[in-house]
Amino acid sequence: MAAYEKGGGVCFKESKGVLMKSRQVTQYICEFCNKRTYTKQSMANHEANCTMNPNRGCRMCLKGLAEGGDMSRLLPLMPDPIWNDSGDLENLAQINEAIEKVRKECGDCPACILATLRQKRIPSYPTDFNYKYECERFWKEYNDN
Repeated sequence: MAAYEKGGGVCFKESKGVLMKSRQVTQYICEFCNKRTYTKQSMANHEANCTMNPNRGCRMCLKGLAEGGDMSRLLPLMPDPIWNDSGDLENLAQINEAIEKVRKECGDCPACILATLRQKRIPSYPTDFNYKYECERFWKEYNDN
């Protein structure tokens, strides 16, 4: 197997008679959710608004329809999940009640509600919260105003 570098850090390696191209790249990894990108600026933008970042900025709230959710105010409203042996949430009713409290506190911002669920490690699928539907409703209201 031979390898050599040819301009721009691209290497050509021969493996079993086939010439393959490879190159070494830098990946930037989010400290909060492990998302990966290839540009530093893209990762800086992502991390600033990542739903797993406890000090996140919310781009939906910045649109002016929602009041904005400070995660230090939202997280205490949501109970920790309690899982039973079959993998179901035992306190689903309390979580659904808490979603309504979070909704009120953050001005009905779907991204802030999702961030609260994610940071508490609660999947949204068993709850009454549907992020896709909530976003569609949010953007419809935004575009109508």
